[in-house]
Amino acid sequence: MTVETLLRQAALRLKQAGIGEPRAEAELLLAFALNKPREYLIAHPEAPAPSASARRFRALIAKRAVRHPIAYLVGGKEFYGRSFLVDRRVLIPRPETETLIEAVLEWCRKSDVRCQMSDVFVLDIGTGSGAIGLTLAAELPGSTALLADVSERALRVARNNARRLRVAARCRFKKLDILRHSQNPFFPSRAKSDDRHFWPVRKTIVAANLQYLSEVTWRKIAPDIRRH
Repeated sequence: MTVETLLRQAALRLKQAGIGEPRAEAELLLAFALNKPREYLIAHPEAPAPSASARRFRALIAKRAVRHPIAYLVGGKEFYGRSFLVDRRVLIPRPETETLIEAVLEWCRKSDVRCQMSDVFVLDIGTGSGAIGLTLAAELPGSTALLADVSERALRVARNNARRLRVAARCRFKKLDILRHSQNPFFPSRAKSDDRHFWPVRKTIVAANLQYLSEVTWRKIAPDIRRH
């Protein structure tokens, strides 16, 4: 079966399932199944799709039709120009959260801290995939970061992303439920000797994008988000 035939069939199924951009999503999933860029699909619509890839693609379409998020299906999500691994252990980074990155970077520009990046310490609470903390670590070379989350499973994803983005050497990870700590858990009075350079010197950036939807809003949002 050709690429174009697969795409037409898949786009129709996604449209019938109420997916907003069925053709675009079908192209993304077929490119993933074929391990090809989307441009390949446009340039070679009559190319035959290997049977194994076609089966994989149909399975992905079936899951997408019942609103499994694309990011979970392909195992990744782009955030602020970088690719992050994501799966069911973490929430999917939202494009809107990039405004938080912009706000922090603007604060840094106005505070003139770029010339002394070794004095910048980033604290990301509820880090999940690490999208916020790791992006800031990458955007602020020389800074250090502590990424905290209540879930050890989520922290494993964040650690993998730190290695992929090559900022792991400047990052630490901490399993922590901030609601159960009566004292400040982030800045101990006596840090381990090999961690002393991680604790803030002058400039500390605290960032978080915790779950914040009310129950009423949650009931109204897209099934992709509500169910997954």
